[in-house]
Amino acid sequence: MTSKSLISQAMQMALLLILVTPQYLHAFAVNFNDAKNTSLASIEVEPLLEYHFHPYFDVDDPVQVAHAIELRNEIIANCVSKKIIAIPHGYNYNPENPVLEYHNDTTGLSMRPVGPHPIGSFETWVPVEYFAEMYAWILQKRSPLTVFIHPLSKHGLADHTKRIVFMGKSYTLKTDSMREIIPDFKSQYEHVKLGYAKPKN
Repeated sequence: MTSKSLISQAMQMALLLILVTPQYLHAFAVNFNDAKNTSLASIEVEPLLEYHFHPYFDVDDPVQVAHAIELRNEIIANCVSKKIIAIPHGYNYNPENPVLEYHNDTTGLSMRPVGPHPIGSFETWVPVEYFAEMYAWILQKRSPLTVFIHPLSKHGLADHTKRIVFMGKSYTLKTDSMREIIPDFKSQYEHVKLGYAKPKN
C-alpha cells in the first residue's frame, strides 16, 4: 500500500468521524439527560439538620486508641470555647456554662462493636450550623483513624446505608436490626437549640 493510499484512507476516516460523531454525541446527550432527569426526580430531598461523626479505631492498637482519646478531648475543648459545637456521647454540654473535661483514659469510647459499628468508635453529634467547620477540622485531625459520617433523620436505615461518607477506610455496617422509619424522631440535643431544635423565626 502506497503512502498516498494511506493518506487517502486517513482522510476518509477523518471525514467519517466528522460526519458521524455529532449524531452519536447528540444521542448520548439525550439518553444521559433522560436518565439524569428520571433518577433525580425520584429522589426525595429533605432538610438534614443534624449529623453523627464516628471516629473508628482498632481497640488493639495503642496508637489508634491514644489518638481517639486525644481527638475526643479536643472536640470537647472546641465545644467549650464555642469554636465548633460538636458534642461527643457522654459529654454533658451546657450551652450557658460549658465545662471543660479532659480524660487520659478510654472514658466516652466504645471499646467494642456497638450498634451498627463494627469496631471501636465514639459518637459525636454535629448540628448543621457547624457541619462545615467540623468536617474541615476532623479531615485534618483524624489520621490514622477512619471517620464515619451520616445524617440524622426519621429515615434511620437510609441514614446508615445510602447517605454515608467514610473518611479513610470504609467498613461494612451491621444494619439488619435498624428501623427504616423512626416515628418519634426529634433533635438529639434539644436544649442546645441547634439543628432540628433551632427556633424558627
